[in-house]
Amino acid sequence: MIFTDLTPGLPHVRAGALRPLAVTRLKRSTLVPDVPSLDEAGVSGFDMDSWAGLFAPAATPKEIITRLNVEVRKIIDEHEMKARIAAMGFEAFSSSPEELGEFVKAQLVKWTDMIKDAGIEPE
Repeated sequence: MIFTDLTPGLPHVRAGALRPLAVTRLKRSTLVPDVPSLDEAGVSGFDMDSWAGLFAPAATPKEIITRLNVEVRKIIDEHEMKARIAAMGFEAFSSSPEELGEFVKAQLVKWTDMIKDAGIEPE
């Protein structure tokens, strides 16, 4: 079994009913640290992972964005919340609005290139 987000398979892996071969990211998952990444397993550069971010309208004042970021990071960084998110098969982490912005820009480039490389035409 190879998985990108661990939600569907994680309980089965923990129960020993499934044996994961790799995770679809560049680095190992902290949820299954003994499972190599596809990159480690020989599929060089393969990096496909689920993620979520919190967004606000573009005109939202910076003070509000800062306050929301501080409060959400407090929640995400709590041990109990990390454990609850991990139980669903996700690794929780937080970042700054600037880091999220850079990440989203990189994702747009990555997926635009993948779509072009695959020859997918917009409809």
